[in-house]
Amino acid sequence: MLELKNVSVSIKNKVLLENISMKIKKGEIHFLMGPNGSGKSSLAMAIAGKKEYLLKGEVILENEKINNLPPDERARKGLFIGFQNPVEIPGVNYETFLNKISKKPVEKTILKIIKNRSLNEGFSGGEKKKLEIAQMTLLNPKIAILDEPDSGLDVDSIKKISTIISKQSKNTGFLIITHYDKLLKFLKPDFTHVIINGKIKTGGYELAKKIQEKGFKGFD
Repeated sequence: MLELKNVSVSIKNKVLLENISMKIKKGEIHFLMGPNGSGKSSLAMAIAGKKEYLLKGEVILENEKINNLPPDERARKGLFIGFQNPVEIPGVNYETFLNKISKKPVEKTILKIIKNRSLNEGFSGGEKKKLEIAQMTLLNPKIAILDEPDSGLDVDSIKKISTIISKQSKNTGFLIITHYDKLLKFLKPDFTHVIINGKIKTGGYELAKKIQEKGFKGFD
């Protein structure tokens, strides 16, 4: 389980988010929604441990406070972050990388994409998202935070990734960050969180449907 207790996030002395609290349990799918610039990605960065994001409050993973742990240690404890713009690492072969992080065999369909390619280098945005999902399934994390996993994907790919997320949720708790409603066609969140003006409102699937129908108006 991942728990946020009264989390506030700031960068360069600018407060982005205030008093954010939520619990994400194994088997749950949470959507984090909000307009562009509302702080959704900043929350993911802060949870990941990016040092430029100052975080106040408590981040608890499996009953352990992880505020002071570096990003790699958080990952080893079962936290996976799928970033909005994955970092390119030239010279690191993707097939080797995936086989190193897991004893599971890499699927042939993935190998066709990554054969002799460096880590995220030269891939389209959609390919990067698919490969992040491949990493996530191989690592089988306790908690996965996916920042706009539908970005750059066509409808068929979104459907396929949604199916993977749904199956993986048996072992993993998900926080899926998005400002679109495309995923709602294929995934039904257990909880929906909306960030507006640095504050958070929480509801269920009905809240996500309301946003789908009316947008973010009325949440100020």
